[in-house]
Amino acid sequence: MYIIGIDPGLVHTGWGIITVDGNRYRMVANGTISPPTKQPLQHRLHQIDMDLNTIITTHLPTPTVGHTIESAIEDVFVNKNPDTSLKLGHARGVAMVAMSRLGIPIKEYQNRMVKKSLTGSGRADKTQIQMMVRTILGASDIHSEHSADALAIALTHAHIRAYNATIQQ
Repeated sequence: MYIIGIDPGLVHTGWGIITVDGNRYRMVANGTISPPTKQPLQHRLHQIDMDLNTIITTHLPTPTVGHTIESAIEDVFVNKNPDTSLKLGHARGVAMVAMSRLGIPIKEYQNRMVKKSLTGSGRADKTQIQMMVRTILGASDIHSEHSADALAIALTHAHIRAYNATIQQ
């Protein structure tokens, strides 16, 4: 199974792809999409869409009987500034459309759930999250804090998916 995690943002959209084989996780690739901030909003959103499409077609296999592909994205949280939340929602929507266009199912996770899934505490800081991502994946080549967050979202999806499968048995 492949999972692509997305940490949406207009300035930096982090992404990370992992494979899951039982209780073993491996990082496939990760990175950050950073559209030019001086571009108009619609051009930045278009850049996120185009880059995600390239990432998916480059790093993920074609869905077949032997390969399951799913995606996970951070849920919207409300900032003190509503305009910031709205713009974040735009980037998030573009990422969701990119996944949907290719038939990749999408699950949404709140930031606190991601923190709790990886560290046991919903109040963990970014340093703790990054350390856990590196530890679980055995990876030192994580592109940025945004891609570390995206990998954390993908790992959260893998954990919750495994938990739900155990409960259903």
